[in-house]
Amino acid sequence: MSQYEIEIKSLLGSSERARKLKEKIKEKVLAGYTVEDATVAVLASEGKLTTPTETENVAGGSATNPPSSGGPNPLEEMTREEKREEILKAAERGDISV
Repeated sequence: MSQYEIEIKSLLGSSERARKLKEKIKEKVLAGYTVEDATVAVLASEGKLTTPTETENVAGGSATNPPSSGGPNPLEEMTREEKREEILKAAERGDISV
């Protein structure tokens, strides 16, 4: 018994059902499908094919941290030094004159 047959039997749980699906796959291959395409088509039509969902592995915990907008903090949350830096940047850009 080939590895392919063993995998189909373990997926479907029944030798008879696996044999029927194997025949359907063979028909599709003879019709011009590749083995992979035929297998996917048959298993999908039987509801036995599920697509894996990708999960993002966040290091350090399960809570998601929204990305920062990259802009400056609101004025009331800035320290005196941050406010000074923003004023100097605005002056360099010519937005304000000091």
